[in-house]
Amino acid sequence: MRKYYYIFWVIIIIFLFNTNSYATSLTNFGFETGDFSGWNVDGCIVGSTGLVVNSYTGQHGTYLAVYGTYFAFLASDATKLQSWISQDFTITQGNTISGSAAFDSNDNWMQFNDSAEIMIFDANGIKIAMPWYMDAATVGVTIGNYNQTPWQSWSWTAPSSGTYTVEFIFRDLGNPNSKVLFDAPQITNVVPEPSTWLLLCFGLMGLVGVKKKFS
Repeated sequence: MRKYYYIFWVIIIIFLFNTNSYATSLTNFGFETGDFSGWNVDGCIVGSTGLVVNSYTGQHGTYLAVYGTYFAFLASDATKLQSWISQDFTITQGNTISGSAAFDSNDNWMQFNDSAEIMIFDANGIKIAMPWYMDAATVGVTIGNYNQTPWQSWSWTAPSSGTYTVEFIFRDLGNPNSKVLFDAPQITNVVPEPSTWLLLCFGLMGLVGVKKKFS
């Protein structure tokens, strides 16, 4: 009996420790509300340089969402050559956020090397990762001038538990033609959530009770 008592309290301690960890918290990460709910959109003009769409047709093909129905579209206009959206989130060490991005280069990269990237910042606002980057020069050399990439996968795994910021950004170098697309609803939790630990505790308590009853 004493042995089971000790096991029970070890599990409870593990559970309490885990409740202090950070569950991955992202709002509308895949834009499935059909808008930018949950995102900071101060860096774009919603309805112009920032849109949530269900399809986009470039010069060489049409894009549909990789996951769900919607995805984000960032562009530029004569008044705003750089557009971005961002979101703060908490995450547990070892958990991963991931998604897809695509770049439609409609500029001569020798003159206007437009670019786009995904950046991760820590709680102090320091850039710590760039899980995806693309520019017009890369498209021009690897695919062809005035061309577009397919959807490309990206991912980032948290090195430690805490609060971070993910930012999707597009930069146009003077001739507003290129576009960038982001679709990113994937969250991989490798660390069990507190509710999982709690279920485990109750399950083991039940096994102990059954064993006592039949012993």
